[in-house]
Amino acid sequence: MKHITIYLILAILFSIISCTQDKICSDTTPSPGMVVEFYSDTALPKQPGKRDTFKYFLPDTLTIYGIGAVDSALKKQTNVQKFILPVNFDATASDYVLVMKSKATSTAPSTLKRDTLKAKYELKREFVSQECGFKNVFPNAEITTSKNRIKNYSQLQKDIVNEASTTLRIYFLY
Repeated sequence: MKHITIYLILAILFSIISCTQDKICSDTTPSPGMVVEFYSDTALPKQPGKRDTFKYFLPDTLTIYGIGAVDSALKKQTNVQKFILPVNFDATASDYVLVMKSKATSTAPSTLKRDTLKAKYELKREFVSQECGFKNVFPNAEITTSKNRIKNYSQLQKDIVNEASTTLRIYFLY
């Protein structure tokens, strides 16, 4: 009887000690996307040579396709100022087509313009934690665009490592 009591106490003690909390991965974006923002770049009429740059909500209908992707990244959205492009982690480059359809006015018909955006980068895997495993990051990114509707662009981050900071600003002339 004494041995049964000792075994019972040991079994209870081991069951209490062996219980641990499950650790859950708190990283919500395992592999980051490229954060892109739109800006307007207009000449100031009363100050020659000076420009006014501000966040710009694109009034046109915007659709973004990844070249070689199954589906569009953004489809027929209006008043877009910021969006996140998924980065292809099976290749060292991602190509996108930005299709902008302007609204028709009483003096001008609707127009359709396309610009391409190309991002070249390196692939790197980083260990996050035992719960989350690995994530892909994209160092040394080089971004280029065509300039049909896009006036200019500036790349703010060389490395695409999170979605908390903007990678690319696209400027439109109005």
